[in-house]
Amino acid sequence: SGGKGKFTVKRRKAEDGDTLVYDNIAKLKEDYLADKLTPQLLKPAIIKALQDLLQPLQAEYEASVEWQEIANKAYPPPEVKKKDKKAKDRGTKFPGAKGGVEAKPDGHVEGNAQDQVNLGTDAEEAMDKLDIQPKAPS
Repeated sequence: SGGKGKFTVKRRKAEDGDTLVYDNIAKLKEDYLADKLTPQLLKPAIIKALQDLLQPLQAEYEASVEWQEIANKAYPPPEVKKKDKKAKDRGTKFPGAKGGVEAKPDGHVEGNAQDQVNLGTDAEEAMDKLDIQPKAPS
């Protein structure tokens, strides 16, 4: 544009004046050293100035399908791999793990070692198989 750029810093407090305007770096450095321009004032002003500079570039990028394709080729999105579900292994701690015993929904047991885990159909039969003696009345 050929014009000389200006850097504007908005002040927070009304008594400090509304804004500081710089058209050369020497004055900016002088105010910074004199603590007239603090880091707390400078940081948001720099962020705003950078956003203003980059805004036309960002608008052009967003309007250009070609540039977006180039960006996707240069920086492809990471592939999302779906985890394979592993079959849950019940381990060897449950009854019948070694003998291949399977409990059916109706309550009966099938498999090689069914006699080791089958306790019968009623409580009395189960207590006999487990060798549990009923408690004597006291």
